[in-house]
This record gives sequence, structure tokens and C-alpha cells, in this order.
Amino acid sequence: MIRSQQICSVILLASCVHLKAYEMPVHAWVTKTAFDRSALSGNPELYQRLGFDRLTLDYPFNAQSTACESYADAAPDWLTGNFLPPNDSSVRFRCISEFERGFMPLPYSGRTYSVLTPEFPAPPGQTPHLRFEAWLMRGAIREDDFASKFYANNGPDTDPWVDRTRVFNHFYSPVTNTVDTLQIDIVRGGPALNWALGEANPFSGAAQVPDPTRGNHFSYMDARRAYFFALTYKQTQAVPDPFPALNSKLDSNIRMNLWSTTLKSLGHVIHLMQDQASPQHSRGEPHNHTCVKPAEFISQDFATRTYENFINYRLVFRFNARSPNVPYVATNDCEEALWRNEFELSGQRPPDNIDPWNRPYPIPKFSVQRKFFTTRAAADPTDPALLPRALLNTRAGLGDYANRGFFTQDYQQGNYQSPPAINSPEFVIETEDPINVPGKGLVRLQSLYWAVPDSVAPTFADVNLRAGKAPIASQSVWCEMLAKDTFDCALASILSLRNYNQMADMLIPRAVAYTTGMLDFFFRGKLEIEPNAQRMYGVVDMGQPHTMNAGGYPVVTANGKVLGFEKIRLKVRNLTDPIIESGTNANVPQIASAGKLVAVARYHRNPCYKPDLSGERTVGYVAPPLVAPISEPTCSGTGLNAGTRTSYQEISVSAEIPITSETDLPGGRGTVPASVEKTFDFSADPIPVNATDLFIQVVYRGQLGEETDGIAVGIVDVQENTVFATWNNTDYYFSELANQWFEQNPQPGSFIARPMVGMTICAGNPSRVVYRYTAANGPGFPFYLPPLTPGVARLGFLFGKPSIPTGRYAFRVNPLMATPPSARQRVPSGPAHQKQANKEIFTTNDPLPAPRDCALNPPVGSENVWCVDPIKRRRGQIMGAIAEPVYYTSAANNSDASDVDAPPAHVVFPGLRVREGGVNHFDIDATPVLCPAPNARGDSVVSVELKEEAAELGIDLDEVRLDN
Repeated sequence: MIRSQQICSVILLASCVHLKAYEMPVHAWVTKTAFDRSALSGNPELYQRLGFDRLTLDYPFNAQSTACESYADAAPDWLTGNFLPPNDSSVRFRCISEFERGFMPLPYSGRTYSVLTPEFPAPPGQTPHLRFEAWLMRGAIREDDFASKFYANNGPDTDPWVDRTRVFNHFYSPVTNTVDTLQIDIVRGGPALNWALGEANPFSGAAQVPDPTRGNHFSYMDARRAYFFALTYKQTQAVPDPFPALNSKLDSNIRMNLWSTTLKSLGHVIHLMQDQASPQHSRGEPHNHTCVKPAEFISQDFATRTYENFINYRLVFRFNARSPNVPYVATNDCEEALWRNEFELSGQRPPDNIDPWNRPYPIPKFSVQRKFFTTRAAADPTDPALLPRALLNTRAGLGDYANRGFFTQDYQQGNYQSPPAINSPEFVIETEDPINVPGKGLVRLQSLYWAVPDSVAPTFADVNLRAGKAPIASQSVWCEMLAKDTFDCALASILSLRNYNQMADMLIPRAVAYTTGMLDFFFRGKLEIEPNAQRMYGVVDMGQPHTMNAGGYPVVTANGKVLGFEKIRLKVRNLTDPIIESGTNANVPQIASAGKLVAVARYHRNPCYKPDLSGERTVGYVAPPLVAPISEPTCSGTGLNAGTRTSYQEISVSAEIPITSETDLPGGRGTVPASVEKTFDFSADPIPVNATDLFIQVVYRGQLGEETDGIAVGIVDVQENTVFATWNNTDYYFSELANQWFEQNPQPGSFIARPMVGMTICAGNPSRVVYRYTAANGPGFPFYLPPLTPGVARLGFLFGKPSIPTGRYAFRVNPLMATPPSARQRVPSGPAHQKQANKEIFTTNDPLPAPRDCALNPPVGSENVWCVDPIKRRRGQIMGAIAEPVYYTSAANNSDASDVDAPPAHVVFPGLRVREGGVNHFDIDATPVLCPAPNARGDSVVSVELKEEAAELGIDLDEVRLDN
């Protein structure tokens, strides 16, 4: 091992300074740049899949907490197997600080600057330090935390579990599979790879097993755990829960904290991976420093720690030129003036730009998280002398590249085989232009050029290459002439500032690309959700007697359970793309083969809801072209139950469905497989009938490709509860000849009013039964006969979002009269009901706007949107979003009649009798049964199915002629 001089001077800064890792502003810059290249920034589909598209970009994880903006620092066993409530023994919620923000790039830092350029744009929004990318940067910054004793003032908050110095765990050599550095006992740390991944042994086998005693609560394992519970966390509450709304809001806040924890934890992980782009980290050379006395004895010398300071200076001196009043610290607090003076007097100012750092190195792809650090095999030798260079050069991790490609200050070659010894014929030596050193004149260096092996992108156009070789070291002609007889100088290689610039210009673009690859890998899992064959996601009988509790939830009188959708049927497939591994081009399918599947309904609530629907917007009938006025509901709720939409997002979580093979969740091979239908059981946690802003996510957790505990997510925009009402309207009949309604003739005849004793509701093609009411279920649905009120069936359906603005959903009602003939089969249709906002949270400064009718897609941009489709009033009563009367017609072609309230005016109902007791076949039938044939006077099966298809395509049903 050859050591160069360890003297701190202007002369040596010009010709003999040495390599270190990256300071916090550089980590933050690399992270922000990687975020901009990643799917997290450029893939709207991913934002939608995660539910991020409805969050405010300036402030996405708003937990509506008055205390502080926080994240969860959780013990390793929190939430293991259970939805446990947090307490001080399991999780601490830690506040963000200005300490972190101070190291972020200039637009995020809170510093003011006047001249705007493309490189220094205006800050992105009012709170840039709370954006998605800022949470990643926050983790990348805080991974460099020291114990509190090392901060004189203005340090970060102290780790609430152990007051630790995290940087002692930042070394890892992929050649020796150890920290590969000499450390005194009081600062000894473990391998950075284990620390980053949260695994006791990343090479123990195919399974990535978490270390239950890990001291790092922001490892990859913790990021993945926070990711899953950000999607699914909901405390198991007492039944009945005395404070349901309050507990739901607390859960909502925790999920927001878990989202910020997910990104912050990833920031910690990618910091450790970025450190692998420093040869001192991937070759085990200490380079620490402390300003605290008397602990300076653990600091390394001035020359050994220069690279970190110089490269950071290269970045932030440009920030400080824009914002000089509150400058960034380029080196360290206690030596800042000394370092800056040395750099300025050295005669080598930093380059005018960092354009080489922005070169788009190809984004690497790997099958497991470990390989972003190193692709060494578990059986590879750990003795460098036994590791063939040919094998070493095939490795594709970031640490592999830096370890084999560059020297370090003290160890230089050390006991590694690559780069080769300085006197190797592989080096090409060229004399460079002289450097002016104040007081010493011109100093001429000879650069040692060598081809750095790159197995991922061997043809990547790095800067300053000569015949494919880079200047990775130097020799000082001046040093040789002045001190030929000194061991430290004779024939020694040195690392000049020019070498440092070259190393940064090669290593930082790769650090950016590998960071991007890690982010894309973490969020790669993708599911697709489709409607089932019945084109319905859920059905609920709203005739069940229910009331509203103090928390604003509809509860069934008989059992106290929330009235809502208990079974959700949908089709799922795995659309995660295969991974084509960098370096080997191996195709690794992302098969989901051993895990669990859960559905998560995400929603707000309308606390104004009432069982008689009087808490809804309603609209009556007026003859076209007049527009009927909409009546808004009045609410008396306060606090969490004020208004028609709660301010926080809630979830309902289904029971788990086991996934044991690819057959259970097909896909992951790059082709588009057939989806499989799944029935998700929400009976323990129903989706309330008064849910607004309803989305359904399906979350898979388990084996995904070669990752033991991967996560894949899909989402579908499910429209809100579409209330359907049908009733016996045979006290009137419709004359198609006159295109008019008439009261039934009291004399016996074909159109006499008849009691309706039952009905069957069907959907899909082929049509299947979703609900049935028979005489055995209750008193049936008599027509209106004063002083009695009519019987009404009221159901709730969950439909998807129409594919076109005029799309409608159609299904079938087959009535059964006590005296034949029964009225014809009806095909009610309508758009799915919408009660949605375009943001999750509206604050006091950004209030919920007045509701309006809904379009298929809300407007983009800054406009606040709150749309609520009205529910229909018919015959003086609130019926539903789709109101379908059962009646007789006078002709065989059975075209749809005009609106039931069209002239002449019908008698207004004095009230309704909403029936209960029907059978929800959608929920209970494992395989829904075929719908019965249409009634004798009704349409044929084929014509009805054609009519349904026309509705879904947005074709006017009145223009569709149907023949028997």
C-alpha cells in the first residue's frame, strides 16, 4: 500500500488532495435529480394507482395536525401481524425541522434569491419542503445524523430510541462483504448493506429476512412496511365504537404519517446506496471529522477528507452566488473559513457548471434491492487475491463500479486488484497543463488514464475520456524534482482536484441513475382492476331499518353494524413488467406466487345522510327545455360531522385472500393475461352507503419476482352509491299511441292495476341474479291505494366510472304480479352516481366549493371541484339516482315511456314503505344464477342485452327499436 503525504497546505491542495464521500447538499441534489427521472415524477398512472393524484403537490401528506408535520419512527415489531394502535413503546411521531430544509437545493431551502434561471427556478409552490421529493431528500439528509453531543447548536432532533451516530454504519466493500475498514471500538458500525436493507444477512438465501433487532428504523424493510400500512392501516376498534369519527380521523392522520415515512425511509436507503458511489465507502477508508472537543482524535486528517468538502463546495458555491445572505456551509461548521480559503488559494476553482452530473446514465434494473449495491454472489470469495478481475468486472452494482474503478487517498490500491498498481502498463500517462500555485509558481502534473470497467453501460459517454480512458490519478513532476529521496513522494500517485472533478463527473451521474432505479423498483408492482361480468362492484339492500349514530355513520338497527357494501366483486391481474437485469440482460418475471391480497375502499362520508335520503341533493321533474332547480340539504352537524363531506379520508379493509400460485393472480411475464374474479369480504368493515370520493385499491403483498416481500397495487375509481328505487306504478299506465300517462281504468281489462308480490333484479351478460324479493320475503309492493302508501324497493349499487361521458349503466327488473300478466321486464339505466371532489383535503383557506353537477373527468388545474349528482324526486318523494316505476304499456314494442312525472300530473305519494327482507344474491351466491326469462309481454333476452350494451355506449335508449 502506497501512502501519499498527509500534509495540509496550499501546495498539496493544488496537487495532492484526496477522496471522500458526499455531503448532505450533494445527497439532496442527487435525490431530487433522481426523483425527476423516476416514475414517481413522470408517471401519472403511478400517482393515480397510489392515490397521490388527489393530494396537493405542495402539501401531499397533510395529516391535519396542529402539532407539527411529522413522520413515524417505529420499532421493528410495530404492526407485525396486527393493526396495533401506536404508543410510546412502539412508535414515535417525530417533527420535521428547519435543519433538514437548510440542506435542500436552493428552491426548497427557504432561502431568498432574486434572479431566476432554468437552473434556479422559482420555488415549487408555497411549501416546497413538504412535497414528495422533499420527503425523499429529508431522509437522504438525515441519514448523516450524528449523536446529539456532536452538534454545538441547531442540530437535528435526537433519535428517541437510541442517541446514535448513523454515519458509523456507512461502509461496505462488495469485494470483502464487510465494512473493510479499521475502526476503534467506540465508533464501530456494521456493514452499510445490512444497515440499508434491514437484513441480518442479505446473502442468506432467496428470502430477504428482516433483522428483528435492527437499529435502523428507516431501512428498506421499514420503507416497505410503511408503504403497506400507509395503504391499509386501520385500528381494530371496539364494537360499538363510542368515538368512530374521532378514531377514523386519527387513523387517517397515521396513514399520512406512514406515507411520509415511506418516502423518508427510502431517502435513507438511497443515501446509503449513493455512498457506494464513493470509493472511500466501497473500499472501507475512514474519512470522518468532528468539531467537538476532545473527540477530534477520531477525525481523519485534512487531506483525507477533502473530496467530500470540495465536491460539496463545487455544488453550493453556485447556490451561494444566488443567495449570499444565508450561505450554505460547504465543508463543516468549525473549519468552513479555512476550507474555503484553501480552495480559493489553490488556484483551481470549481468548474462553472455541473452539467456532467446531469448526463443521463441509463437507469439500471435489478431483480432484488441488494443488487443495486452489489451483484456479488453469496459464494464469491471474500479474499481479494482470490477474486479474478474478469469476475469482478462483470458485477453491476453501484458499489462494484466505484470499488473496482477508483483509488482512495490513504489506501489507494490497498489489497484490491482493481484499479491495478500505478506502474501497470494499463495506465497511459499524459502531462497536463500547469497549475499556478500562489507563491510557488507553476506545478505540472502527469495524469494516469485508465479504462474504468462498466458492465451496465460500457459505451456511456463520460466526460474527458481519451480513447475510453479516464484520468483517475496523477503524479507530480514537481514533487519528484524537489524530494526524490523521500519515500512519501518518490513515484507516488496523488489525487488532485482534477481527479476529484473527474471522479464526481463519472460517479454522480451513476448515483443519480441507480437512485432512480431503486425508486422505480420499489414502486414497480402494478395490478389492474376490471369490473366483473355483472358490471357491478357491490350491492346493498337499503331497505334495512337503520339510523345515523353520533359519529355520522348509518347503522343497522338490528345489529348495530354499519350499513354498507359487504362484498365487492372485481377482476384482477398482475401487470408488473418483467425486469430485464442490467449487466446480464436476464429476463426476471415478476410473478406473484405466495402472499395475500386485500381490497381497500378509500372514501370520505356525507354526515348529512338520512335513511329517507333527505340529506342528499335532490331534483324534481320539469318538462324540457326547462332545467329543474336542485335542492341542497340542510345539516345540523358540527365538528367532524359538519357539512356534506368529511375533511379526512377513511378506509374500509377487506379480509385477506391468500395467493398461493400464479394461477391465483396471473401475470408478471410481460404479456396481458386473463384476469381472475375475486370476491372481497368487507362484512367486518362495510363500505358505508354514505361514502363519497370512493376509490377501491387492491393491494398484494408477498413474493413478487425474486423479492420475497414485494408490494403491488391497483386502483379503480368506483362511483359512489347509486341509489336505485323501484315501485309499483300500475295505478297509471302509459299509452304509447298518445305518448301520455293515464290513470288506470277501474273496470277490468288488460291494464288494470295489480299488486306486485316480488321482483328479480339481474345484471351482466349473460344476465345473473343480484337481488330477489318474493312473497316469502314480506308483504310485497302494492300499488298506491289511498290511504295506503306504496311499497318501494331501494337498493344501492356500486358501478365503475363510465368510459365515455354519455355512458350509462343498465340492468333488469323483472316484476312478479299476484295476478298475471306481470308487467314487462324493465331495463333501467343511468350514469353512475358521483359525489367526488378533486382533492382529498380542503382547508379553511381553501374551502370546499359549492357543489355542482358532475362531469366524467373533473377539470385540471387549480380549480377546486366538488360535484354531487342530485337524487330524483318522483311523485313527491325522494326515490334515488335511478328511479324506475313498474307499469303497463299499451303496445307490444315496449319503448320507454316519458318521465313518470310528465303530464298529466300523477297523484303525489303521501309517503313510502321501503321494503326489507329481500335476498342479496350478489353477496351470497358464489356463482350468481342466471336471470329468469323476460315476462311474456316483455322484451326478448337478446333485445334486452342489446339494450344494455347500447346504454353503456351512451346511445339514446329511446332510439333503440326492440322486437319480440
